[in-house]
Amino acid sequence: MIKTNLPIYSLIILIAFLINIIVICNISYKKNRFNYDLLYLLIFEHIGMVIGAKVYSYFLDPAKYNYQFNIYKVGFSSVGAVIGIIIMSIIYIKLFKINVKTIIETFICSVPLVYSIGKIACFLTGCCYGINYNGPFSITYHYSPNNNNGISLFPVQILESIVFFIIFIITYKIVIKNKISNKTVGTITIAIFVSKFLLDFLRYTHMNNIISFNQIICIPFILIGLLLIFSKKEYINTQK
Repeated sequence: MIKTNLPIYSLIILIAFLINIIVICNISYKKNRFNYDLLYLLIFEHIGMVIGAKVYSYFLDPAKYNYQFNIYKVGFSSVGAVIGIIIMSIIYIKLFKINVKTIIETFICSVPLVYSIGKIACFLTGCCYGINYNGPFSITYHYSPNNNNGISLFPVQILESIVFFIIFIITYKIVIKNKISNKTVGTITIAIFVSKFLLDFLRYTHMNNIISFNQIICIPFILIGLLLIFSKKEYINTQK
């Protein structure tokens, strides 16, 4: 929205990572798990988050990057970040035989929190913008590098930020109250990906599509959430 040479997007993503680390440390402290193992968990999480987000963004539209993967120039995808966190969590569990519930309690707040803050970066730089809209709260970019200047748009990034911050607050309270289980994780998963699925209809890129690739990717996660809710076997509290 403003003309500046500052790397606003990168700065806000960095702030999101720092706040995420503070929140995870706070959770670990309250649960008496504040130790050196937490450092390794944080390293694994953020490696998975960054690489997953970048690789997913690249394969979603390689032509945008001239078919050359440059980790510094490729965008940041929230869906890719989630996939990256899951993969690195599985690797960490296999390597260190840590409790699945511990991993979930440590990382489950990260997804809605980082996404919520990241959407502020998208709003300020004009990416992931909304559909054409002339109603209340509409926005018009003048210095965006995304060919959307001078068009009245729906502020979908701000709506996403608000929705996912609410999900983060609810998730944080569930974790602190030690109510993590199949049902709560399944409910949180559904809340995250149903919200992502529905909000995608308000994005500009969705205007000529019945369903977007991001929405297709959301469907398996929603089904996993339903599986957790209705499963009779408790997967979350396993010691493996």
